[in-house]
Amino acid sequence: MKDWFIFIVKIQTRMKEKAKTVLTIILSAYLLLVSLQTWGELTKQVRSTKRSMDSMKQLVSGYPHLFYPNHFYDIHSLSEKFRKLKGKEELYYIDNQIFQFDVLQMASAPTLLKSFEAAHPKSAYIVLANQNSKIENKDAILFQNCKEKIPGEFYSICFWEIQ
Repeated sequence: MKDWFIFIVKIQTRMKEKAKTVLTIILSAYLLLVSLQTWGELTKQVRSTKRSMDSMKQLVSGYPHLFYPNHFYDIHSLSEKFRKLKGKEELYYIDNQIFQFDVLQMASAPTLLKSFEAAHPKSAYIVLANQNSKIENKDAILFQNCKEKIPGEFYSICFWEIQ
């Protein structure tokens, strides 16, 4: 009888160990599934955030006057002053990376706006960003000797010629 009792205790101990092993395997599988699900949800959130950012960029480029009203208005008023003072309808711009070309053209209409980098004129009236606008002009050293400035809040129009 004593041997029988020892046999039953050994079987129970083995079953407890097997149960622990089975429970450990089940718990590990569950944790793996939960982590995969969490990873999938995070990936979806990152993708939707990226889509939202892309949509916002498209919205800003499509309606810049809503997001940069002061810059847009400044370019518009400067081009009007320029047309009245100089009687010309052609300005050049330097890629200041605040607006795309079509936005600048829209702000300065009906003044024709051309890329300085593409045309490389010998002399021209150029739209430059002022220092207080926090926009950096490309090749700013080239345009230090500009004459006849028409100042604005964020931008200025000046006459430049090769020296």
